[in-house]
Amino acid sequence: MRRRHLPQLRTGRTLAGATAALIATALMPALPAAAAPDGWPPDAWPACTEGTTTFCVDSATLTPLGGEPAAMTDLGLTATATGTSDDIASLNWAVDGWAEQSPDVLGGDITLVLRTGPFVPRFTSAVADGIRITRTVDDNGDYTMTITGHAAHIDWTTGEFAELCDTRQYCGDDDQMADEAGTGYRFAGNTQDLSDSSQDFIDAVDGAYIASDAQARTPIISYSDEGDPHLSFGVLGNPHLDSAGNPVRGSFNAWVPAGYFATLETTPQDAVDAGFDVVNNATDVPVSLPATAIVEDDGVAFAATGIGYGMNMIDVYNRPSGVQSDATVPSTPQNVDATADTESVTAQWSAPDTDGGMPITGYTVRAFTDSTGGTIAGQCAVDVDNIVVESEDDNGEPACTIDGLTDGDLYYLAVSASNALGEGDAQPERLAITAGAADPTPPSAPTEVRVSPGAGRLVASWHEPDTDNGAPVTGYTARAFATRKATKPVATCTAVAPARTCPLPKLANGVTYYLGVTATNDAGEGPEQEIRVAATPRTVPGAPRSPNVTSKGGKVKVGWAAPTLTGGSPVTSYRAAAFANKSGGTAVAQCTGKAADRACSVSGLKAGRTYYVAVTAVNAAGSSVESGRIKIQVRR
Repeated sequence: MRRRHLPQLRTGRTLAGATAALIATALMPALPAAAAPDGWPPDAWPACTEGTTTFCVDSATLTPLGGEPAAMTDLGLTATATGTSDDIASLNWAVDGWAEQSPDVLGGDITLVLRTGPFVPRFTSAVADGIRITRTVDDNGDYTMTITGHAAHIDWTTGEFAELCDTRQYCGDDDQMADEAGTGYRFAGNTQDLSDSSQDFIDAVDGAYIASDAQARTPIISYSDEGDPHLSFGVLGNPHLDSAGNPVRGSFNAWVPAGYFATLETTPQDAVDAGFDVVNNATDVPVSLPATAIVEDDGVAFAATGIGYGMNMIDVYNRPSGVQSDATVPSTPQNVDATADTESVTAQWSAPDTDGGMPITGYTVRAFTDSTGGTIAGQCAVDVDNIVVESEDDNGEPACTIDGLTDGDLYYLAVSASNALGEGDAQPERLAITAGAADPTPPSAPTEVRVSPGAGRLVASWHEPDTDNGAPVTGYTARAFATRKATKPVATCTAVAPARTCPLPKLANGVTYYLGVTATNDAGEGPEQEIRVAATPRTVPGAPRSPNVTSKGGKVKVGWAAPTLTGGSPVTSYRAAAFANKSGGTAVAQCTGKAADRACSVSGLKAGRTYYVAVTAVNAAGSSVESGRIKIQVRR
């Protein structure tokens, strides 16, 4: 099966690196202009001054809700376009100044017109809502690009998961919340000319674009024209909850030209008549998403709203959809109530008024620290298949218990229902409840966990927990796991308080492990720190093999072969040393070679004298043992 995709940016980076670069472009303000690419004037992208001017912003207007079109500058907004170039020319564009704007402006219609000269705007990835991009070309071959749409409301994180989410690795678990600094509005994008693509690829996707409010976005459109033909719009991902603790649901819209459908020997209209199935393939069981597809601008425009986050792998198949276009997540659960017990609360509720058009699969209860926003102190979940009616008086209403809470503390419970499309909203007002008697509970997680690598071992160290929860910490346990989410450790060590370090032995050099540390008091063992620390055991490399020496011109040339064992860390250099003695003593002269070298010359030796030469290898752990000294007489 052939898969066609956007090429990497021509900077010598991998495709993944190019993707990350484009995502960073959309996340950050416009970058300063690099050296102007061929054909771009050094002062490109000012405001256009004449009808024949190119490489400039022709106009930037916004029509507020219920208002009249106005220049963005009159509304306190700024439109920018910046050409960038390493080995490839591309165009960053953005509208900034959304903070403290009125709802009428935030929801207004944007029109941004850019004159791009001979630069052909062939593919765009954007952070926007309801975007539409058209282009025209005049008799001189100069292009004008018109971008319309709305600012997208974003629920992103700038916290510890931000980099992982930005690069499409991980956007957090079901309790990951956006933060205020990452919440707001954005209208920005990057446009490429695909000049390094094959002609058949350009013919298929020329003019395509995609826009989303997702933090994790792969700005790559790819397609298969064999087997089960489909389009792929890559990864879309966000923190699961917004900064107020409500489930985030996002959207995307995209446009694909007629050229793509020609590769399938069909037309946009015939394809729309056949139907499209927009599928999230990131789940164990693929889920069809509610979406629409219409013929527009001689191609097909796709739109999907209400996408549940965290991560989605969006593929589009030309076949009838597996879900109704008006399907959605369930409404809020009803009749939420709760009881308190020692170190826990138990919530109970009844089913929502509507399941959203798809069967309810489960419920989630979260205990927040505040009535709005706040942080999540704990949660529990119920799978509907596991709800058991225990007696005739049991009405079968779901319930679950959140453990590990602090007795005497006030919590606010939010209950939500989920179906295959994601998690719905919780009840409008969180339920306040105080956990049971103020008995000691296990301590919080140790802080500032660090790991030092050694030979076949790792040494963990840490600081005390933020709180002992009512009973002094008596000890600590450090565990090494094969993966970040594994539950069974491969090595364990303990320390009796106040000691805050211990070694984990019998680990394999060169293998990455993930370390978690817990604290224990009389109430039991507390949780690990939130993110396990990755570390790799290592030792010094083996001795270089097959050393050989020759002498000429008052120098000694030393050669060798790489050691058999690296010690779990790459060899970074070699050192050849000449000694006056067969064993012991200090080197009288030496030379060094890089990791790729297999020879170097020792100078500064006295002609006619005999020396003993040895070679050592060096990695991050230190120097190997000597290779064994070889006797050599220095020749003139």
